Amino acid sequence: MIRSPLSRYDEEHSEAEERWLTLGQVENGQLVVVSHTFEELSAQEARVRLISAREATAHEREQYERGKFYRPDAVLDLPVYLDARVRDYLTARAKAKGVEVNDLVNELLKRDIELIEAAK
Repeated sequence: MIRSPLSRYDEEHSEAEERWLTLGQVENGQLVVVSHTFEELSAQEARVRLISAREATAHEREQYERGKFYRPDAVLDLPVYLDARVRDYLTARAKAKGVEVNDLVNELLKRDIELIEAAK
């Protein structure tokens, strides 16, 4: 179990699969860097595959302590976990429209934002 973890997407090593780097403390207080995958199996279940784990370097420790475990130029795409029924509905709608699910979701959210802003 890692306490107070900070994670970022490992763009450099994510060619064949999504990989993540997590920096955090284990039970004995040691600061570690863990490389792993994350695969959502359902809304309540995920599979994590450990790739490597090692003690953090002095530079990583400093980043962790200052809360800056990031690259300033990196763009973070946050994972969004959808209810299975919502995901299935959006997947079917996207397929029918011939677009990617993320494009459809962004389109719908932008419309919702416009409605919210217009109602103010």
